[in-house]
Amino acid sequence: MIVSKVMDPTTYDPVIPIDNPAIWDILLMFDQLVRMNREGTGTEPGLAESVDVSDDGLVYTFHLRRGVKFHDGTPMTAEDVKFSIDRLYQHPRSFFSDMFQIIKGTRIIDPYTFEVTLKKKYVPFLSTMALFSASIVPKKYMEAKGEEYFGTHPVGTGPFKFVEWRRGDEIVLERFKDHWRKGMPYLDAVRLKIIPESNTRILNIMNKDIHVANFIPYNMIAQLKANPDIDMQINPLTKIDFLLFNHLKEPYNDLKIRQAMNYAVDRKAIIKSVLFGYGEVANTFLPNMLGLDRSIKGYTYDLEKAKQLMKESSRPNGFKTTLLNIAGSAEYTQRAVILKEQLAKIGIDVNIEMVEEGTWWDRISQLDYEISDAYMTTDIVDPDELLFFACVYGGGSKAYFTSWRNEEFDKLARATQTETDHEKRMKMYSRLQQMQVDDAQLLLLYRSPSRCAVLKTVHNFKVLPTGNYRLEEVWLEE
Repeated sequence: MIVSKVMDPTTYDPVIPIDNPAIWDILLMFDQLVRMNREGTGTEPGLAESVDVSDDGLVYTFHLRRGVKFHDGTPMTAEDVKFSIDRLYQHPRSFFSDMFQIIKGTRIIDPYTFEVTLKKKYVPFLSTMALFSASIVPKKYMEAKGEEYFGTHPVGTGPFKFVEWRRGDEIVLERFKDHWRKGMPYLDAVRLKIIPESNTRILNIMNKDIHVANFIPYNMIAQLKANPDIDMQINPLTKIDFLLFNHLKEPYNDLKIRQAMNYAVDRKAIIKSVLFGYGEVANTFLPNMLGLDRSIKGYTYDLEKAKQLMKESSRPNGFKTTLLNIAGSAEYTQRAVILKEQLAKIGIDVNIEMVEEGTWWDRISQLDYEISDAYMTTDIVDPDELLFFACVYGGGSKAYFTSWRNEEFDKLARATQTETDHEKRMKMYSRLQQMQVDDAQLLLLYRSPSRCAVLKTVHNFKVLPTGNYRLEEVWLEE
């Protein structure tokens, strides 16, 4: 089976990447102790058959499955689990390590029992253990081969086994016949074909050269729906789009500039003309998931208010700026042109710099930009991951590489992790979303669904709310 990808992954060492192309492949090759269910509403057992939680909520005891093997044939034991989880919160390159600093220590009880002790109660702990970063890796293999080698020659316990990675071309995986989910996967092999250009992806699916084409441009949905050989899937997705402000660069350290730009953007017009109506205005930084407060007003289109804020700002006569734009996406290209037109009305002259997605990632992660395209999806049920990744300065990515820092916000964010009363915790999230809107950390745009064209000879394929797919449950018609 051949599935398209928009770019090369960065690395397959689970503790390091934050790019979806790597994350979604990791979930095909590795398992975690628990994983998110298919509906995206909770967790279900993974490599741990069951979990005991102490009465004080500080000790989690994981009872591991017996007979689980890694792709190199070695058995998976609690020693591998301890090694993997210790790397997760201790590794200096782990972007999500901050989420796991709540861990006080880990312990092997016996080869099939593993224990984690927390410093204090941490409400989203089980949810975060489903994160791709918490994938279980073979201790002896990684120590023998080294981390760099492992990143390009991964070995996990997942349904698919790594075979080959030709950069810029494709990644090849094959069925792991000893996978613990008996009878799965059904497919013999998978080729993950890297096709950055959306038009090329469409031509490939229409010519039946690939089985699945993802990130279909909105203007092509109707045509593909009419094709008798293609199932054009529109599924709920925890995706939100926005522009990043680099708060280290002037004039984006000026709140009035950031607010003016938020008021100057007509999001409904963008959704109508670029998304063909497939989307909703983003009022806060959270996608459609637990914690989202739809009652928060957010920024509505108000050109007069935007002009007034510009007059009161550090650049009353406007300024020139550069928007870092991801090439190859019709959606991003069309959106950039509209944003340029809309921001010109308040005196901002936008130069659009188009770069390949890998370059875009390198640039934003080094804060080498002024304003930039960006999006995110969640990997777990709880909003804790996105809160810390996108908004908390010490969350591992300097608030999604904006370098935005709000000490009151960060303090409240950390308090959500230990609040056990669900209603109180959700109110804290509402307060955080309002604070983030007031401070205009981002230029919020919209939430949108997944769009995937699938040949009708493919069965049981579906993009999950987290954006990945379970290819082990898919089969092909002869």
